[in-house]
Amino acid sequence: MNEFISSLTARMDYLEPILCGMLIFFLVRSKAVRQFGFLVALLSVRLGCSAICLPLLYLSRHAIERHLAYQVYFYIYWTSYALEAILSLLVIYSIFKLAMAP
Repeated sequence: MNEFISSLTARMDYLEPILCGMLIFFLVRSKAVRQFGFLVALLSVRLGCSAICLPLLYLSRHAIERHLAYQVYFYIYWTSYALEAILSLLVIYSIFKLAMAP
């Protein structure tokens, strides 16, 4: 049972960027980007962070020296975290703005 949970968790790490990319694609295709711009920006930051950090974690075991991988991961993670925090507040603001529109 424990192996199943760890296997499922490992696969979910790769599912997040796929779902973010699909959601961005559908928002762009439906031309809702203008209405949900902050959400698209938030999803883009998540997609970009995942696209960099997941291969970096994999390569740190095989090709890249661990200390270098850690330094790169550290700065990318915390920079994207700060951007996500700001964009999350802006997404909440835009939701309230849409809800309160006459």
